[in-house]
Amino acid sequence: MKKLVSCLLVVTMLASLCALPAVAEESVIKESVSGFYYIEANGDQAKLSAASEDKFIQVDGLYFKDLNSNGTLDVYEDYRQPVEDRVNDLLSQMNLREKTGILGFGGIAGNNGSVATDFAEAVDNTTTGDTSSVISPEHPCITASKDEVSVVVGETTYPSARYQAQVMGISTFIAALTGTPKDQLDLINAMQEISEETRLGIPAVFSGDRSYNTWGGMIDMAHYAFGVAHDEELLYNLVSEYAKESVALGYTQVFHGYGNEIGSWYGDEVNYIAKMAAIETRAYDDNGFNSHSKHFIARGGRNSYVNAKSPANLIDSWMVGWKAVVDAGTQWVMTNNDEGVTPGLISFMDKSTFDILRNDLGYEGIICLDWPMSPASIMSQTGVTSDGVDVSTLTLGERYVLILNCGIDMFSCGYLVAGTDTSEYSGAFDMVYFPDVLAAEIENGAYTEEALDVHVKRILKNKFDLGLFEDPYSE
Repeated sequence: MKKLVSCLLVVTMLASLCALPAVAEESVIKESVSGFYYIEANGDQAKLSAASEDKFIQVDGLYFKDLNSNGTLDVYEDYRQPVEDRVNDLLSQMNLREKTGILGFGGIAGNNGSVATDFAEAVDNTTTGDTSSVISPEHPCITASKDEVSVVVGETTYPSARYQAQVMGISTFIAALTGTPKDQLDLINAMQEISEETRLGIPAVFSGDRSYNTWGGMIDMAHYAFGVAHDEELLYNLVSEYAKESVALGYTQVFHGYGNEIGSWYGDEVNYIAKMAAIETRAYDDNGFNSHSKHFIARGGRNSYVNAKSPANLIDSWMVGWKAVVDAGTQWVMTNNDEGVTPGLISFMDKSTFDILRNDLGYEGIICLDWPMSPASIMSQTGVTSDGVDVSTLTLGERYVLILNCGIDMFSCGYLVAGTDTSEYSGAFDMVYFPDVLAAEIENGAYTEEALDVHVKRILKNKFDLGLFEDPYSE
């Protein structure tokens, strides 16, 4: 009897050993604590994450994401392929709405800044009962279907996140969130899930508006300290820590720095500006976080280019800091809402201004408009371009084309609106972008889809470079 039991035990152990490969195979796809599924990087296998494990497919012994759910591995889904090939393959599958929509840079819930935590509940376990402004994954604007253009909560109308992503094509958001780290992470993951559900599964990019996302208050005095202290190591280390913390929550870029501007964080001496601005830029980039340098040439107020330039117009002085951040690898640049190098013309309609950035400095990254930017503010511009175009005679669509032709890629907004009727959005703070107005310019022959593709490619390349097509979720 003992021999029989021993034999059975041996057989059972051998059977268990034989089953191990199957068990290991099943455990390759894991579920995270935060509710998404992931596959660890291992040799040629890239790290992958998805809201649904059904997104994973296996080809050549490796796992990939079937982003467009067609059951096959497309070139843009294959992380073994060069980024340029992946961009071109995805671009070939995009329709005109998806291309014009991706040029929008909006906000979560349509706002520049949102609250992600009910602090009264979190701190003392009480609540006012009105949490309509707390944007969580359960908020109606996040849970609404793609067929709902907007939802009303309390007295506020919010754009539907699914409608914006899945119908209008937006995939770049300001996420200046006030909230606990966990609440911010959960909301960004929820937005990535909405993007994953789009026709082509194009992931989203999220920007913090300020250091630590203190919307409405610049709790950022450390930058002034860097300027005074001249401590290069301190600057690099502190910016690196901030970058790591932001990336851990799902942020991919920040609207900083702008120490590259004369008279900003790092003072007035242009060589010192260049040194410190380059260090800050590298600290972001070295830690997987995109810097978003601003505001070309300089922001508004007394430090704007037009107000601060000397009678000699020493443009080369302003370019010292800008050359430093471009050479350091900044991925994004923001315009300013003031005059550029052509007198009487807003900078973002002045090709001569952005030829300096694109041609003289060799910048190849993304350029976006500053906020607030409404159809009314775009239509209020006047002036004559360097090639003799009277801006005041142009329609909104023609002005969109003019902006793109200046080398600018993205339209700042709160959210996107379908159609070409702009009459309801006549206020200075109606921050909306009309992708169909731009599409109409292409359809009537005033702008080519090939020209549009140049801008779309820059936006797509950035998403690939960030690794978002493989691993967009945060734990």
